[in-house]
Amino acid sequence: MKRPLVLITLSGIVGILLGIGYYEVGIALIMLMVYKHKDSIKQIQYKHVFPLLGICLFSFLRVFFYDQSYEASTQYFIEGTRVKVEGNIKEVRIGEKYHSYILKSIKINGSKIHHEIQLITEEDLEGGVWIVAEGEVLVTRGKRNEGGFDALAYNKSKGVVATVFAEDVYSKKVQEESLSLPTDDLKKSHERRLHLLLPKDEAALLSTLILGSKNMEEEVIDNFEKAGLIHILSISGLHVSIIGYGLFKVLSRGIKNQTISAVISIIFLVYYCVYTGMQVSTVRATIMIGLYLIQFVVNRRYDKTTAVSFAAFGLLMLNPYQLTHIGFQLSFGAVLSIFYIDPLIKTHWLPVEKGPVAGVRLLIAVQIGIWPILAYYFNSLPVYGFIGNLLVVPVVGVLIFSSIIGLFLSYISMGLGTFIMGVSYWILNYMEQIAMWIGKLPLNTLYIQAPNPYFIIAYYSIIAIWVMGIPYKKARICLVSLMVLSVSISILDLETLYIHFLDVGQGDCTVITYQDRTFMIDGGGDVRKKDENIGIEVVLPFIRHQGIDRIDSVFITHSDFDHIYGIIEIASHIPISEVILPIIYKEAEDPLVEQLFSVLDGQGTRVHYFKAGDRLAYKNMTFSCLWPEKAFYGNNNRNSLILHLTLKDFDVLFLGDAGTLEERVIMNDMGLWKRDIEVLKVGHHGSSSGSSEIFLEQLKPSLSVISVGEKNLYGHPNDEVVKNLKRWSKHVLMTKDEGAIRLKYRNGKATIQSMIKE
Repeated sequence: MKRPLVLITLSGIVGILLGIGYYEVGIALIMLMVYKHKDSIKQIQYKHVFPLLGICLFSFLRVFFYDQSYEASTQYFIEGTRVKVEGNIKEVRIGEKYHSYILKSIKINGSKIHHEIQLITEEDLEGGVWIVAEGEVLVTRGKRNEGGFDALAYNKSKGVVATVFAEDVYSKKVQEESLSLPTDDLKKSHERRLHLLLPKDEAALLSTLILGSKNMEEEVIDNFEKAGLIHILSISGLHVSIIGYGLFKVLSRGIKNQTISAVISIIFLVYYCVYTGMQVSTVRATIMIGLYLIQFVVNRRYDKTTAVSFAAFGLLMLNPYQLTHIGFQLSFGAVLSIFYIDPLIKTHWLPVEKGPVAGVRLLIAVQIGIWPILAYYFNSLPVYGFIGNLLVVPVVGVLIFSSIIGLFLSYISMGLGTFIMGVSYWILNYMEQIAMWIGKLPLNTLYIQAPNPYFIIAYYSIIAIWVMGIPYKKARICLVSLMVLSVSISILDLETLYIHFLDVGQGDCTVITYQDRTFMIDGGGDVRKKDENIGIEVVLPFIRHQGIDRIDSVFITHSDFDHIYGIIEIASHIPISEVILPIIYKEAEDPLVEQLFSVLDGQGTRVHYFKAGDRLAYKNMTFSCLWPEKAFYGNNNRNSLILHLTLKDFDVLFLGDAGTLEERVIMNDMGLWKRDIEVLKVGHHGSSSGSSEIFLEQLKPSLSVISVGEKNLYGHPNDEVVKNLKRWSKHVLMTKDEGAIRLKYRNGKATIQSMIKE
């Protein structure tokens, strides 16, 4: 069997995919494996099949036992309880107000656990120190909205079992037990030395680049992301290759013995990997470069496919959930693109061995390989990333070598180290200027709709078959057909009405898309949030995920924080054509409404004030305002817009925070009882102030949706209201249970899908 480790790794990945629940991807991978060996499948012996099935089963069980261990550790962390945590700071992420730290070697209330935790605090701490803190356990949720961050999956892939918010870190000391590695103290020493050799910003950037520190300013990270250079800010294959291969070449010339040079280089690489925190990309590159160097020791030919398989299998056996981590996917996606897509481009388009053209070809190959991953996770692509990489990547090698030499020479002579580090300073400054310049260019980021998972499976399957030997013309036809099919589906989808009831906790936010228009009703807002609020955390990622580049109309039912603040947040990030408010805000001043107007100032946004009888129509869809009849002073909820959406014979009623009085008026005066209401957006989060039984009995909606936060301070929804809703509605769904709720209406048929699937 040729390259058995490749088949072993692929079998292991299939088992992990099935164990995690990614059945479609697992089946697609099995089909590709069969296709690859279709010519020899009859000759495959059972002695080969059963071991591969065993590896698949072993990997499946590895997921099961990892889940058991993970769940056992989470039992120490109950949401809302206070705990005492001790641990060594492994990673540092500096925020505007609150900072995030990953702790290892954890003790929780005196008991040791074998996973890590995330600590959030205002305290400014250094990496590598041992801390003791008390704080509140925060909830760690899975993905509850499309485009949202799946904190639970991310934490599992990193081995992090909980998040604790600590008001005070009341003790900081060097760990007296032998739990911290010597690398921690050495890294702190090097970080302090870099801050002596360079200005603060350049020292922080260089610490990230060569030491693996995580203390970059968010603004700098944002600039590098827009410039397509975010991969430079992590210790990756590029860094390890430069250091490992460069060290090997220098030693080979010095001591004239490749075996000794290779052994020394491997030892240094392993130490450097541990030193920089053993990130996925670093471990992958260390294993692959290490295997490359071993060939000079054992006199065996290096096989790149076997090397990448060995690296993947080792990492996944340590933590199978790393397969779901974007770092793992990008790292292996990039290296596989270099190994297999670049030669195809070279064969068919750019048959150049070396020079700038070969470098450009390499960048193109990597982009072909990883763009679906970037689009899926970030819903965006850096427009000028190609230019940024062309300008920056060539100088990274010089930067790494000058920095390492300057750092070590500074321990002999501070003046000599500073002199050598001057080269690093100018390169760092050059990189920062390039990132800042690209970040300020117009249209520097292309926001696109996240590709469908089935599109991604089909795309990579076609690429894989092309790599396996399918003729180029057939591969091109398959790729073009896939793109045409995707565009055709998008065009057909224009006739579909989508209503997304987002899970914004204790608040309201609905996004409606029909044909080429986007409408919003409220934007959520949580007064308890400490840094960024619902608009940035939930609403904007959802909008980006949908590929929406402009909101045509925003209805703000009233100015309560949990309805308006999300709109205030996103208004500076995405154009809004018009804002529609209740009539009272035409005269009455409101601080949150004024804050919104301040953000919208200069954007050309139209502002309208609605009262009963006003309408907004687009083609055959209409929003009718049923309430308020006039401005009401003293009770903000009485001013809440009540909107009636109609599309042909499909009706949706949005009640905002209206109560029983408003319900009675619209039922009697507006003749609402004459129409069948398919969907009711329940008023005031299901509180006892609305949703009277008489109103529900007359309405008899097919679906009632309650937007409400779990364990909220107000006791919403009211038990009696829920009981009445279940009596008079066919279906009652709550965002606290279902996550985001998506309603799809097309050709007289409506379907419902919840984000959280049981």
